[in-house]
Amino acid sequence: MEFRSQKFVLDDFQLELTLSGDSLLFEVTQLNPPKYFSLTINDEMADHLSMNIYPNIKSLFQAFMDFFQRKNLETKVSVTKEGKVLYCSEEVINGMKRIATFDIQLEEEKLDPMMKMERQLLKVACKINELERRSESEGVKRWELEQTLLEKINNIDKKVTAQDKKLDQLEMSVNERLQAMEEKFNEIKNIKEEVKMQITKAQEEVAVIPTFNEEKYSGGFIFSNDGKTVQRNGNGWACIFGDTPVPKKKRYKFSIRIDKLGSIPTITLGIAASTALNKNDVTGDQGTYGFGCHNARLYIRGICELTSLLPASLGSTVTVSSDFIAKNISFQIGNQLVQGELDGPMVDNYEFYPFVMMFNPGDIITFV
Repeated sequence: MEFRSQKFVLDDFQLELTLSGDSLLFEVTQLNPPKYFSLTINDEMADHLSMNIYPNIKSLFQAFMDFFQRKNLETKVSVTKEGKVLYCSEEVINGMKRIATFDIQLEEEKLDPMMKMERQLLKVACKINELERRSESEGVKRWELEQTLLEKINNIDKKVTAQDKKLDQLEMSVNERLQAMEEKFNEIKNIKEEVKMQITKAQEEVAVIPTFNEEKYSGGFIFSNDGKTVQRNGNGWACIFGDTPVPKKKRYKFSIRIDKLGSIPTITLGIAASTALNKNDVTGDQGTYGFGCHNARLYIRGICELTSLLPASLGSTVTVSSDFIAKNISFQIGNQLVQGELDGPMVDNYEFYPFVMMFNPGDIITFV
């Protein structure tokens, strides 16, 4: 039985993958505050969860190994605070760049220290089974395996004893913190009321039709209908940015109607920080909050995320709404709505501009 295990650290999370026989175990530990998520999958689940990209657990395991060993620089892996592992990879197929992306939702488990020790014992047992298998071909004596297991069990016993002491200390610390939180309750309540008042003042919504420097973008776009209608004049990704920044003290929105699409519909819109103003493709920028009309995916701070929406089609109206007071952004197609968070240091420190990014020559949109 094949056994391979590897741990990696991603920001505030520890991701551990364990390949054992016909199963692959995903484990995510959130370091602060402590949380634990896990999911065990087989070949069929690997094929389904990866959207038929990786047909079995071995190929899926190797894909993650290639990312962490930096063998595939076009791949991005991240973990959300809800225990979702996000995988996004750019591939070139028939000369065209494609985005292969999927996510794996792990299940949260509430583990006390003893349960954690039991999991460690289970992993030790798996490793011992692998060592026993090797011993048949390498001539390792059984007493050496027993000695290794005994040594590991003694170490675990010591850790359990130390953990009991830490739990006592943790209980005292929690009680002290709860008392401090109770003392600050009234202060927090007043702050919340003040924030609510600020949000109420910002409820006025500004619906605009962005204006553009037509001369600046004349090489890649054709403007008509007093600048409201825009046609892509060229091939490959190109982006236009509004002349006026998005207001941060009022809710703001703009809408487009898709009037014409090429053979492969590729239109993305949203708002982006001033750091992206000279880029043709802004989906990988840390200051981008966008939505792909063609694939119904969010592009949030350089990360591609799946949504439950259906892609836009010819004649669809797509609306972008931002609220910098409430720190959220939404994208709507008809009665379908998806929201994202406006977070990160760039939100407060940079100006943001409306943008539309198009790929196919002849694609046409109209601001409405």
